[in-house]
Amino acid sequence: DTLEGPAMRVRVGIVVLGVSTFVAWSFERSRARYTEALKISNLALRSSEQNLRQIAQSIGQALWMYDTSDDRVLFVNDMYERLFGSAQRNLLSDPNAWREAVFAADRDQLPDSADAVDHIYRVRHADGFRWIRHTVYGFRDETLGTPRQIHIAADVTRRLVRQLGSAEEAACR
Repeated sequence: DTLEGPAMRVRVGIVVLGVSTFVAWSFERSRARYTEALKISNLALRSSEQNLRQIAQSIGQALWMYDTSDDRVLFVNDMYERLFGSAQRNLLSDPNAWREAVFAADRDQLPDSADAVDHIYRVRHADGFRWIRHTVYGFRDETLGTPRQIHIAADVTRRLVRQLGSAEEAACR
């Protein structure tokens, strides 16, 4: 029962057609799975970014991320404008723009750069000045391996005034 000639070619053709149809079907199925996985991954990434942005915007402190190797600010939250009286775009275009708001007498005490620093200084403000506690955390980006810094600046004026008032009161007793 061997087939030869045209009958054999027909059978081989049917087998080849069947295999190529299966391969095409498998490819489409794999592509559909990959596309679906990519959509899910992108949704998760967007959700994660949105959560992080919401945290950064609601902490009540100025927050920015600085890439030290490229000398550029990657992110700055809205609180920066309220604390430093300067637009976010100024910091994004000049990573040292925050220093311009610092009192000249306090500027000399600021470090040029650091991996971990905690400083208190005064900035000019619409109602006079504000005391700012500025903390810098250095780290290395895991993906790119580049050095970066997180800057967190908080208005500590009320707390310092309260402490100063308590100290003066205690000294008068």
